[in-house]
Amino acid sequence: MKTKTTSHSKYNIYYHLVWCPKYRHQVLTVQIETYLKKLIYNICDHYK
Repeated sequence: MKTKTTSHSKYNIYYHLVWCPKYRHQVLTVQIETYLKKLIYNICDHYK
């Protein structure tokens, strides 16, 4: 990932998302997991 620059600054931002359910039991099914991954990747690509 490249460092982004503006007229007064340079920055490089990375995000690490961790989603923990309240009681730590299995919440995500395979379908929901793949849907969320696609959604997050699409949002990242949109704002790239």
